[in-house]
Amino acid sequence: MLLTIAISEIVLFLISFKKKIEKTQLYILGVTFLIVAIELLNNYYLIQGRTSRVVLFSMYLFLPFIMSLNKKLILYFDKVIKLFCYEHVFFTYFIIIFKEFYTTAMIPLIAGREIVTKKSLIYWVSNGYNAGITAHYSTNAIYLSIAAIYFFTKWMNKKDKKNLVIFIISFLGLILTAKRAHLLIVIASCLFTYFISARKDEMKKKIKYATVILICSIIVLSIASIFVPSILNVVNRFKEGFNNGTLLSGREEFYNTAISLWLNKPILGNRWGYFSEYYQNNIFDLSNPAYNLEYLDCHNVYLQILCECGLVGFIFIIGLMLFIFYKTIKLVNYHKQSKTFLPQLIFSVCYQMFFVVYCLCGNPLYDAQCYVIYFIAIGIILNYLILNCEKR
Repeated sequence: MLLTIAISEIVLFLISFKKKIEKTQLYILGVTFLIVAIELLNNYYLIQGRTSRVVLFSMYLFLPFIMSLNKKLILYFDKVIKLFCYEHVFFTYFIIIFKEFYTTAMIPLIAGREIVTKKSLIYWVSNGYNAGITAHYSTNAIYLSIAAIYFFTKWMNKKDKKNLVIFIISFLGLILTAKRAHLLIVIASCLFTYFISARKDEMKKKIKYATVILICSIIVLSIASIFVPSILNVVNRFKEGFNNGTLLSGREEFYNTAISLWLNKPILGNRWGYFSEYYQNNIFDLSNPAYNLEYLDCHNVYLQILCECGLVGFIFIIGLMLFIFYKTIKLVNYHKQSKTFLPQLIFSVCYQMFFVVYCLCGNPLYDAQCYVIYFIAIGIILNYLILNCEKR
């Protein structure tokens, strides 16, 4: 999907380039170039020869600007995300049904020459951590989170059984990955979107519905776990975390390292991409079961931006991210009174919520599987604000 979006971005830009660009769109383009400049100046990835990562991120940064040029682009990317969600939901269950075929035929294709990845995938599928057709069960959890959010927001707009059923299937698939943070953040994001889109006179009714749904879900999942024991893996991981006295899974070392590095250069930071390189060369333990990962980021975007870009970059980048989220919420509040929602508007606010919270414990601004959808979510808002002449 990422390659499809990258190619589409270039083609759509060339098609839209002939159209007159409004002043607001020029501002967006200017801010985009400023972010790219912050990323490229003193970029540690470039020093280490990791140019492909820099080029891809820089290119995807222009997605919001390109999406602001044409109303039809919202529908186009909506279809791309929909197909992407169907694909990963399907293969999550395909692996459960055809476990032996996955182990013997698909894992070698997914892992390629990476022996460690192959061993990890075999271990995960044997222990009920569903990686889908990705190289890591965390990646599949991200994709299923996107699917759950997409179909939930579709159901919110249409209130139809089809999208509700696919949401439930996607959500159950997410549970089968045994990823705690993704599960909790998806629940929080969906509830946040569900309530923020409600008018005051609907709030009590929605609270009752949400309470009933949560209770019924717990009962259904408890019964389902009798037949599909892997459902309980995520519960067991919570228990394990509580027994160990922390749910951070060793992230404390990441956080302490990021803070320590930031204190060395608090104003301008240590260069974009510096954290993963420093951690790889100075702290990384090859006996760690995650050592098949090429690089390890901080698992907290806010701390990593602070470490790499200093206070100046942190205020600009994180401030911009939160400002866009605030504008999206404000737009939802404005339209909920008349129920004139653009369907994709609900998806945008829900995914932004997921992204902002996930930044506390993951690497969404550094992982393409997260930030591409995020840039599309921003593009939806910019498209709506500019082309629908919203001044709110």
